[in-house]
Amino acid sequence: MAYEVVNLSVKDFISDTSIKLPRFQRKSTWTLVQDFNLCISMFKGYPLGVVIYNNTTDAASKNVNYLLDGRQRRNALKTCIESPIAMYMAATKALNLKSSMSLDEVAKKFWTNVSGFFRKVDDSDDSSEESSGGGDEIDSMIESMQKNTNLKLLLDFIKAMHGPVSQGVTPWEKRWDFQKYFDYLIYVDKKTKKINPKKLKDFIVGHFSEVDLSGMTVDSFIASFEDFAFSDGGETGMKVKVAKVFDSLKEDIRVLTEINTNVFGDAKLGVIKITNATTLDSQMIFSLVNRGGTQLKSEELLSAKPFWNIQIPGDMISGAIKTKIQELYSKMGIPGENFAHGGNYVNWDVCATFLDRFDKGHLLFPDYDGVKESDKVLLRKVIEGFKLVATNLCGGFSASSMEKLETHSRLVVEIDSLGEDLATMTLELMKHPFFQRLHAWGKSVDDLIGMAATFEFVSVLRIRWSDLGCASGSNLKKFAHESLALFDRLVHEYTIGYWRGSSDSKLAEHLKDHNYLDRVVPVSETEWIALVEKACGETNEHYKNKEALIRYFLVLQKKQPDPTGNTLYDIDHIIPQKAIDAAAEGTIKKTLKNSLGNMALFPRPKNQAKKDKKLVDMPSDLKKEVAKYADVAEEDFEKYSAVTNLEALVEERKAMYLALLSRRVSLFAD
Repeated sequence: MAYEVVNLSVKDFISDTSIKLPRFQRKSTWTLVQDFNLCISMFKGYPLGVVIYNNTTDAASKNVNYLLDGRQRRNALKTCIESPIAMYMAATKALNLKSSMSLDEVAKKFWTNVSGFFRKVDDSDDSSEESSGGGDEIDSMIESMQKNTNLKLLLDFIKAMHGPVSQGVTPWEKRWDFQKYFDYLIYVDKKTKKINPKKLKDFIVGHFSEVDLSGMTVDSFIASFEDFAFSDGGETGMKVKVAKVFDSLKEDIRVLTEINTNVFGDAKLGVIKITNATTLDSQMIFSLVNRGGTQLKSEELLSAKPFWNIQIPGDMISGAIKTKIQELYSKMGIPGENFAHGGNYVNWDVCATFLDRFDKGHLLFPDYDGVKESDKVLLRKVIEGFKLVATNLCGGFSASSMEKLETHSRLVVEIDSLGEDLATMTLELMKHPFFQRLHAWGKSVDDLIGMAATFEFVSVLRIRWSDLGCASGSNLKKFAHESLALFDRLVHEYTIGYWRGSSDSKLAEHLKDHNYLDRVVPVSETEWIALVEKACGETNEHYKNKEALIRYFLVLQKKQPDPTGNTLYDIDHIIPQKAIDAAAEGTIKKTLKNSLGNMALFPRPKNQAKKDKKLVDMPSDLKKEVAKYADVAEEDFEKYSAVTNLEALVEERKAMYLALLSRRVSLFAD
């Protein structure tokens, strides 16, 4: 691995075409206020921080810098430099300006808010009476700020742009709207006839940077438009308009050219260029440089590597997957060069959308498309897609395993084959009554036993699917028995905490050689008895860790949720935890509060209404559900409404769970 630290002008940073955004990025999260705060720092001449590149070459041997960290600053700086209107709108939001304010009111708002910005940065712990100068200290800071030439220039810019907006057009645009005097103007869109703010700014800076404004006249100003042909009578009409707003036009020129030269021209930031770094090194560098930021995941870093940006011909990807790729980019809010369209599909895309290729009913993985969109949800879907591919093709889901995917020259074909196998296998699972009942309870296997255990379930079964030749219809009964045995084992292991920590190394070991054959054998009844005894005992463990166990036993009992209601059920206490906590010390074993014997599933809306009600105080419809799913007879509700009978409740329900263990044996013997 190598790296270098260099200075880069802000202008080059926002215009450099060698800078590419990785295929995956979190959405832009900075507000207009944050954009303007960075703008203030730039006008003050402060350092603008450090950005991180992954420096590499693409398939055509062209130099490419993938921007790992600095996207928010790049967007904010582009806002400031390229569009005066966008910069002004950020200022109005940050300074709380109203179009009706006078220029004096604007100036007062500006200096008060700018000094406030620097007071916030000066996060002093000195709260002594002497240090709290109040109004005198604020006035002193404002006076100091007003001596800064560039901050004064920023205020002049805001004043030049200030005024009422009519039909979405600012006073600045109106002053420079000369299109009716010309057949064509470079900064006016031909179709919409609207001014392009960036092109207008570029025109002003390009035509007037070297002009002596003190000697400029209306005629010399108009002469600057000599590259454009006047319409009939245009020159005369333009002279009349320019004469009316000439002083404002000159102020526009002064402000924009001085900002371009003295502020934008001098602004710099630091760049760390990383070359030949592993994914782990890239993560560590990012974390150390960007403390307090969200750590980049391996899957995000892979999206900034050449292999993952190799384009795939559109005819190699099905229409359904193309749609899923486009949906992913749309949800991430990534426009332009990174939006997958017209055949612009790359290796990264096929892993990022892998979960969309199978499990249509969401037996195994959550319905990520059905939940509220967020970067966190999108990232989890992408992560699980990458890791599941790596697990099946490279024997694990560590960062190094995912990097091994880059050795697969036919990755797209392999992923297609893998997806087809898993789709057929999952459909077969869904034919079994056990998995149908499990699915009916509304939570995926991933939700119940976690990502690593679910990867094991999918990957081991995929190997057995191939070994048994199930794709051709043989040995399907044996495959079903092994699926149930593996699920039984994983629920047991999840509940005892086996998958906590080092889950990748455990999974990788299970997939080695023929170790996976040991995984499709049911856990012994002795081990299950020990688990039930412990789960029903005294514990300080969080009660939600028992949800997979409770749902498993409900399925063993062949119970299903109310078909007329929704499938959202929450785990909760039978004897309310508030009543247990309030009991006098020594009267009950409070450590039985989160015992399996005191836990059950409740329908979410009714459970929220139940809150801390005792069994006897519950609504009648909820009493029926408790009796059905918690196996507490209604005639015993009064008994178990007394917190002193907590231990008796736990013992009764423990006996029920132990009796259910025999159903496991019959399940595997069917």
